Amino acid sequence: YISTGNVNGRKITGNDGGYEYNHRPSRANLEIASDESVLFAKMKDSIKVIKSTSKLTDKLFSTGFIQLLPENMNQEFLVQILISEKFEQVKSKLATGTTQEAITMGDLSHITIPYPPMAEQNRIASLLYTVDEMIACTQRSCEEHEQLKQGLMQDLLTGTVRTPKSLQVSLDVVQRSTVAE
Repeated sequence: YISTGNVNGRKITGNDGGYEYNHRPSRANLEIASDESVLFAKMKDSIKVIKSTSKLTDKLFSTGFIQLLPENMNQEFLVQILISEKFEQVKSKLATGTTQEAITMGDLSHITIPYPPMAEQNRIASLLYTVDEMIACTQRSCEEHEQLKQGLMQDLLTGTVRTPKSLQVSLDVVQRSTVAE
């Protein structure tokens, strides 16, 4: 079972356990209709989008998602629209509710999504997907460098690792020049 809490952006980060269909929680009531489907969180201010694959067709999803089956639209192109700030603004503006504001299927039907011919959709989707992958790679690299820095700081501050004399001299010069300014 995949809830909206198990999704971060475009990535499924966990699940709320396995359930047999007859023993599922009441909110676990959405099945994937096709491996071409796209699901998005219907809550206000929540950009969570899942592109269905054959690996997900046996999963149950929360009713906090709306499932779209694109016709004459590239699946990745639709994903890119759904993760856009513009779509989120429109979705949030139409969201209603007292406890948790969300868009309904009725409200969703009032949103018009213009789209170019399929060949152009394919080019746009490919380009934007590549940029998303580059951003994700950069974020992973930053996280790895941050972990490396934390480990190095721990080693340096506990004395496990000592800095070479040449580095200490360089740091002293930098420190003195900063204090002088």
